[in-house]
Amino acid sequence: TTCGDYKMHTFLSPNTFVVTCAGNPAGSTKVDYLVVAGGGGGGSEYSGGGGAGGYRESVPSPAAWTGSPIAFSGNARPVTATPYAIQVGGGGAGGSPGTPKRGVTGSPSIFSDITSAGGGGGGSDPGSGPCRPGGDGGSGGGTGYYNPPAPNTVGAGDVPNVTPDQGFPGGLGITPGAGGHSGGGGGGAGAAGGVAPACNVAGAGGAGVTSSINTTPTQRAGGGGGAGGGGAQPYSPGAGGGGCGGAGAADSPSGAGAAGGCNTGGGGGGSNYVGPSVGGQGGSGIEILRYKFQ
Repeated sequence: TTCGDYKMHTFLSPNTFVVTCAGNPAGSTKVDYLVVAGGGGGGSEYSGGGGAGGYRESVPSPAAWTGSPIAFSGNARPVTATPYAIQVGGGGAGGSPGTPKRGVTGSPSIFSDITSAGGGGGGSDPGSGPCRPGGDGGSGGGTGYYNPPAPNTVGAGDVPNVTPDQGFPGGLGITPGAGGHSGGGGGGAGAAGGVAPACNVAGAGGAGVTSSINTTPTQRAGGGGGAGGGGAQPYSPGAGGGGCGGAGAADSPSGAGAAGGCNTGGGGGGSNYVGPSVGGQGGSGIEILRYKFQ
C-alpha cells in the first residue's frame, strides 16, 4: 500500500521482499519494520495462557507511529538491491489432554538480521508429577495451578535477549483451594501476564501494543488468558490480553482455550478439565515493512 511518500509491504506468510533499487541518501536507503512472531499455545488442564510472539519494531526519530514501550527509535535497517527472505512464524499448538502438557512455543519471524522469538507455551496442571512451568519465549507463558512444595515458575519473556526487550514474562497460577484451581496469564508485548488473584479467578493475558506503521492503528501481541475451575464458587476465566490474545476456557460447557488472533502473534488461552481440555492455538505472526520511496 502507498501513503504519501511512503510504501508499506505486509507479509502474512513466508515470502520474499525484493529490493531492485536501494534508494539514495537524499531520500532513504533504509526500511522500517514491524516483526511479530507466532504466539505460544495455551496449556492443558487448569493451565496458563500462552505468551505472545516476540514484538520488534523500529520507528524514525523523533517522529513515531507506535505506542509500543519496546520500539527501537532510529533503528531502521539499511538495504541493498537484493532479495530478502521473509519468515513469518506460525502459532504454537495448545497443550493436549491426558497427561497434562504445556502449550507449544510459537515459531520465530525474521527479516534481515531482525529475529523475533516465538511466544512461550502456557504451563499445565502439575498432575501427579512435577509442576510444568510456563515456557520461555518472546513473551513468556503463564503457569498452571500448582501443588506446594512443587515450584511454580513463569515463562520468561525476551528469550533470547535483544535490545530493546521483545516481550514480557507470564503470570503465576495459584495454589488450589476450596474455590477451585486457576492458572496465570501469558505475557504480552506491552505488559506481563496477570497473576491469578484467587482460586476461582484466573490471570488475564498481558496487553499487546498498538502500531500505525501501515497507517491503521492496530493492537497486536496480547498474551493468552489463564484457565481454571473445579470449585464450588462461580469461576472467572482469564481474559485474553488486548492485541488478540485468546481467552482462557470457561468452566462449562467447553474446556478448550480460545485461539490467539491470526497474524497478530497473540497467545492461546489455557484450558480446564471440562470437555476437550485443549489449550488454544497461538496466533500466527506478521511482518510490515515501510520506507520512503519519493
